[in-house]
Amino acid sequence: MAAYLDAIVDAARAHLPAEAELIIEPGRSMVAETACTVYRVVTVKHEARTFVAVDGGMGDNLEVALFEQRFEAGVLGRLDAPGDECDLVGRHCESGVASEGDWRTAVRRETWDDLLARDV
Repeated sequence: MAAYLDAIVDAARAHLPAEAELIIEPGRSMVAETACTVYRVVTVKHEARTFVAVDGGMGDNLEVALFEQRFEAGVLGRLDAPGDECDLVGRHCESGVASEGDWRTAVRRETWDDLLARDV
């Protein structure tokens, strides 16, 4: 651990002003090799394809959008059991490919008045 911290501090000090305060938050990489995120299924829609909606989304883990990182989904308690093929969807939609490339405003941008309207 000491060698790891020395390497980080030395590298940061080479680029930061002398008066800079260095705060390190190493995150999950220091305490675990793996992790999992658990969501609840909120809706299952059986159509031509089956859609399973969960109570989470891309906002919980931006690695998928930013780095094209892929993750495996499973049913807690049945990870080794065979499952049905489905589309897993969540709170954040990324379906910008609809309407043959035409766009439309779905939600208008907030104004400063909108943002401050509920301040007390």
